[in-house]
This record gives sequence, structure tokens and C-alpha cells, in this order.
Amino acid sequence: MAERVLARMSEQVVQERAAAAPVTASVAGQTVRMVPECAPGVEESALPPEYQPILAVVTRVGGPVMTRQVGETLCRVLT
Repeated sequence: MAERVLARMSEQVVQERAAAAPVTASVAGQTVRMVPECAPGVEESALPPEYQPILAVVTRVGGPVMTRQVGETLCRVLT
């Protein structure tokens, strides 16, 4: 009985890890990380960790933002 329980729990862990793993795709021969669609109920935490600071910068500005502004702000924040 214990072996069956352990086997079932192991399967669940594998499935949960697969579901939590970042979704990737191949673009021009390179593997890229897919970003989840923006929809009601989707939290910022659904973004890959490296994208979250970018969203924070854009949110803080509160309007249109240029890529250069994001880059300069990230350089100041991350260094």
C-alpha cells in the first residue's frame, strides 16, 4: 500500500513540476520563454522572474514608456 501511495505522489510531483515549468518555444532556431497572456485574474507573479522588474518599471511610469527608459531604470535598479 505504501509503495502505491509513494508512486502516486511521485507522479503528482512530476505533473506539478511540468505544469509550473516555464513554457518555451523555438523561434528562429532559438529557445525562447513564452509570456502568459494578459487577462483578468492573471497575477504579475505568473510572469517569469526576470520579466517582473520590467513590468514594475512600466507600471510605475503609468503611461507610455520607451524601451530606453526601461533599460536605464533597470540598470540603476539592478546594479
